[in-house]
Amino acid sequence: MKKIVIDLMGSDLGESEIFEGALLSIEKMPQYGFVLVGDMGKIDKNNPVLRENQSRVELIHAESTFLNTDSPMDIPKGRDDTSLVQSLLKLSLAPD
Repeated sequence: MKKIVIDLMGSDLGESEIFEGALLSIEKMPQYGFVLVGDMGKIDKNNPVLRENQSRVELIHAESTFLNTDSPMDIPKGRDDTSLVQSLLKLSLAPD
């Protein structure tokens, strides 16, 4: 099954906006698996959509993110705990 990796921390409006969009995608696209990366303390892990689709949804905790003030040259250096790096690592390790 192909997976879609979603960085929940990539919005100026906060994780909840992207989380709501991810939930809609999970409901409307049953042919895909989903990997949600972000601060799991800020999302409702007991959401009915997540519970009903837990076999297709993986949650990866990452508290840190990059800021607009961070230099693009410094982004991957020593910041393995960020949602972006965790998302890219998940993609690079994916079998397909």
